Amino acid sequence: RWQQDVLPNLTPEQRSMIQQVTGKNPEALDMNNPADNIIAGSFELLQWVGKCGGDVQQGLRAYHQAEQ
Repeated sequence: RWQQDVLPNLTPEQRSMIQQVTGKNPEALDMNNPADNIIAGSFELLQWVGKCGGDVQQGLRAYHQAEQ
C-alpha cells in the first residue's frame, strides 16, 4: 500500500521529514527493511487518523478494516 496509497498523498513537509530521518527519498524506502517499514507505517497511520478527523481510535479501526 505504500507505493499505491500512501506515497502519492505525502505532503512536501512529510517527504522532507522522511528524507531527514532516513537519508532516503520516500520512493526509495524498502518495505523489507524493518526501519523503513516502521517509518512508512507511521505515515500510513497518520493519513488514516487525518481521514478520520484526528480521531486516533477511529483511524486505527479504519486502517485495520483496509487490511482485510
